[in-house]
Amino acid sequence: MFDGKKSLDMGYYSVRVGEPDAEQELLGNKKPKTVTYGTKLHNYINKIEYEPIEFKLQIIPIKEKQWTIEMFSTVCEWLIRDEYKPFVSEDDPSKILYAISTGSTSWKGVMLYGVMEIEFVTNAYHAWTYPRVETISVQGSKTINIKNLKNVGNRIYSPVIEIEKKGGNGDITITNLSNNNKETKLTNINDKETFIMDNDYHLFKSDTSTNYYGEHFNKQWLYLVEGNNKLKIDGDCNLEFKLQFPIV
Repeated sequence: MFDGKKSLDMGYYSVRVGEPDAEQELLGNKKPKTVTYGTKLHNYINKIEYEPIEFKLQIIPIKEKQWTIEMFSTVCEWLIRDEYKPFVSEDDPSKILYAISTGSTSWKGVMLYGVMEIEFVTNAYHAWTYPRVETISVQGSKTINIKNLKNVGNRIYSPVIEIEKKGGNGDITITNLSNNNKETKLTNINDKETFIMDNDYHLFKSDTSTNYYGEHFNKQWLYLVEGNNKLKIDGDCNLEFKLQFPIV
C-alpha cells in the first residue's frame, strides 16, 4: 500500500518488493566514523552515519497481463511523487516506511508484456510503528504508563507532547519514575494556553509570546527509556503524547 492506496484498488496490479530472489533491507547502511589514538592504535567511534533504507518495486498488471498507455500513466501518477509518502508491504504490514521515488523508472518486456520497475529511498535508516496519540487529562496528579517500542539504536525515545493548561495559571511537571525520577517542569503557564513541546528537536511551538526557553522551563527535556516508562504528571492540564517509534 502506497499513499493509502492498495495496488488492487489502482487497477489490479501485482506489486513486488525487489527481484524474485532479492534480499530486502531491514535497516539501512550504518557507517561508524572512527579516529585512532595511542600507541596501541585503537579505533574509537567519533560518530555514526546512517543511510536510509532503499528498495525497488516491480509492478505487473494482473488483468490481461498486458500494459496500456493508461496503465503507465496511472502507475506514475500513483507512485512517482515529489514528497515522502507512507508505504506498507503486505510482507510485514505491522510497520510503515515513508518513501519517495528516486533513480530511474524503467520498463522491461516485449510487446507490452513485462514489468515496470521504480526505485525508492525512505526518510530513515529504519522502519516506523504506526503513529498513535495518547491523550491524558489531569486534575491534580496522575500516573500513567507509556511503553517505548523503539528497538534500534540507543533505545531512547523523545516524544512530541501537545499541552493545554487547565484550571488556572500554574505549573506542569512530568516526572519519569522509570528514569531516576527525572523531572521536566514548566512553571507559571497561563490558563488555557496551548503549545507543543518537541523533546526530540528541543523546540516549543506556540501562537503566544511566552518564552518557554527562559524562566518557564527547567531545561530538562523528557525522554523515554527502554521498555515501560511510568510518568507522574502534576498540574491541571490536557496532554497528547504523539508517538511513532523507530523499529526494525
